[in-house]
Amino acid sequence: MDGSNGLHCAARKGHQALVVLFLSLKPDLIDRQKWTPLHSAAAAHDTVVAQLLAAKPASVDWTTTDGETPLLLAVAEGHE
Repeated sequence: MDGSNGLHCAARKGHQALVVLFLSLKPDLIDRQKWTPLHSAAAAHDTVVAQLLAAKPASVDWTTTDGETPLLLAVAEGHE
């Protein structure tokens, strides 16, 4: 297991309704690679879910074990 929780999985798969449901959890929950759900949404190219997460107190500056922020992941995937 990578330490992901339901919010990470919903963000990664683009399940907007589940993201909204899971936002009752702390949106900055991290997995073993220090990814937040916002990292997962950014890496999955899902701007709608990323915006849902960013509207909450999700940290856009949190870095993974590889030093990546959600913004860096989004830019690396071609998003502005």
